[in-house]
Amino acid sequence: MSEAPGSTQRGLERFAPIAGLAFAAILAASFVGLFAGGAEPDDAFASVARTITGERSGLLVRYAFNLAGGGLFIVYIASLTSALRRAAGPQAMLPVLAFGSGLVGVTLGVITNAINAALAASVASVSGDGAVWAVFQAGQAMFTFAAMFLGLFLVAASEVVRRTGLIPRWIGWAGLVGGLAYVVGSFSVADQRGPLALPAVLGFAVLTLWVALTSVLLVRPIRIDRDLPSR
Repeated sequence: MSEAPGSTQRGLERFAPIAGLAFAAILAASFVGLFAGGAEPDDAFASVARTITGERSGLLVRYAFNLAGGGLFIVYIASLTSALRRAAGPQAMLPVLAFGSGLVGVTLGVITNAINAALAASVASVSGDGAVWAVFQAGQAMFTFAAMFLGLFLVAASEVVRRTGLIPRWIGWAGLVGGLAYVVGSFSVADQRGPLALPAVLGFAVLTLWVALTSVLLVRPIRIDRDLPSR
């Protein structure tokens, strides 16, 4: 007997808060360097090669967790977008923008991690520090766009929260600040010691906390304000 579509959707919505919390935990672990510190884009050729060689096992674990986190994030944003559309209305574009940006951002992040995982796995057979550095830089350039789209996701989703009162509006305001900071800070990927490093860290931290907090709030029935502002 085939399973009813509604039961599948309810199953995903029940799993979404767990997926969101797990994804936030992976982000937090990566942020504090729990798996491995990793190289930075402005490191010298030889330094990047030494770091990847010395932290090979930790980097592979880190990338495996991040790849799993990409799948968890997709489940989370699918359920979140459903809630945002119910609040903002089926014709509203912001939930669509939030889902699209989140999907593009996490896809680019997964590709980045795949590149870095392949590099870490094969670093012993790569010829020359320059080759290691070039492949590493390709992944970092892609992560710049991942961070930018994740920042756009946070801005769009937070604006729906702010307008509708889907969950407390202060969460929307915090997400707007963090999302804009992450978009601006995404350009610091090429220079993680430059002036844009602080907005990047702020945006990443807010994204982590925002996903965790909204995941918890998605567990209980969502109340939508009666006096929704005009869209």
